[in-house]
Amino acid sequence: MQTVALLNVLKWTGPAHVICHSQGAEFTFDAWAEAPSAFVSITALELSGYPTGDFILGNMLLCLVAGDFLDVFPIWRERHFGWLRLASTTGGSLIDDADLGPGNSHVLMQDRNSVQILSAVLSRIIS
Repeated sequence: MQTVALLNVLKWTGPAHVICHSQGAEFTFDAWAEAPSAFVSITALELSGYPTGDFILGNMLLCLVAGDFLDVFPIWRERHFGWLRLASTTGGSLIDDADLGPGNSHVLMQDRNSVQILSAVLSRIIS
């Protein structure tokens, strides 16, 4: 249902820069698979999943943003590795604590350095 809702919004707005958070990334990538021309870029903050098959960006920009503390649980270490692989194989980018410094949470948009995070994202998706 969320994927359909996102696709309907994109039909109304036209191609857009889509920012998603956590589980919203799964719906966003599903919507992208159905209508890639509806996306100018995808910025996925602390994404819970990612496409594992062939993911070809074409002209779309991809920016993945990870918080800190990914080394605490094995599942998050695996996902961070998957994010790195996705970014490197598609020409996308990954912003993580190497770029932002340690201490970011799962809710990056509420962290003290949220303006720095936004600036880092915008510098990669707006040219």
